[in-house]
Amino acid sequence: AIAEYNSTHADTIKVIALIGIAGTTETGNIDDLYTLRKIADEYNIFFHVDAAWGGSVLLVNKYRDLFKGIEKADSVTFDAHKLLYSPLSMGLILFKNPYDLTNIMHTSNYIIRPDSVDQGRFTVEGSRPFSCLKPWVTLKIFGTSGFEILFDHAFMLTDTLKDLLIKHENFELLNNPELFITNYRFVPESVQTKIEHIYQRLQNASPQDAIRLKKRLTKINDILNEMTIELHRAIRQEDNSFVSRTMLESTRYRDQRIVVLRAITINPLTTPAILQEIIDEQNKLGLKIYNDFKNRLSRV
Repeated sequence: AIAEYNSTHADTIKVIALIGIAGTTETGNIDDLYTLRKIADEYNIFFHVDAAWGGSVLLVNKYRDLFKGIEKADSVTFDAHKLLYSPLSMGLILFKNPYDLTNIMHTSNYIIRPDSVDQGRFTVEGSRPFSCLKPWVTLKIFGTSGFEILFDHAFMLTDTLKDLLIKHENFELLNNPELFITNYRFVPESVQTKIEHIYQRLQNASPQDAIRLKKRLTKINDILNEMTIELHRAIRQEDNSFVSRTMLESTRYRDQRIVVLRAITINPLTTPAILQEIIDEQNKLGLKIYNDFKNRLSRV
């Protein structure tokens, strides 16, 4: 699209970089980094990978295939305070070509003069604390074998939670978790049946009927968004577990933003039994909240 635009306009667009994500913050999904590298080569542009969430998983050899193509990036960022289990805050950026750092080089007459060896010349912060001690200690304590144990457990927990949600009649899974982040919401079985019925009717609906059915679906999701917000508040008040809340556009309801619960399953002390207790409690809270929304949903 950009090439087509540039061929017909004087004010051409210059792309300075292409960015791939290795573990999105909201869903934990990984872009096709290999294909993105090929696109970057085709247009001769810088290729950066944001691996702030997922990059640390590369420490374990058996999971490296998840990030195929990241080795071809011009730069990669990752956060040690996420999956390196280090204290806040510790963000790192790695460059394939160290000379790329000259693009942010700066000097000052009083400390980092042009002929200085002060590494502050190549950082946004300038002078900074010895923050890299935190991930260094973490790596020394755990080592790759320790991180393999942690990530094996985290993948097991993610699969367990996914399975619990799929099998439960009152929950809807809204992403395919790749890196320990699961998005879901409480949807009573009767409401799920209504939604599926709408989708079935949409398959053979006339244009006018399709518009009407989509409006019904939108209204249902609007009410469910309110329910999810209330459920999240109730979970926080119970204070037995913690999940965050976000809003997604990339679900089966693609034209509508859906409020979801966001669970991260990386705690090494969490067990499948604990996850079952959490889902049971959330179901109990959800059914109680549903009573306040049942009449509105029945009228849609």
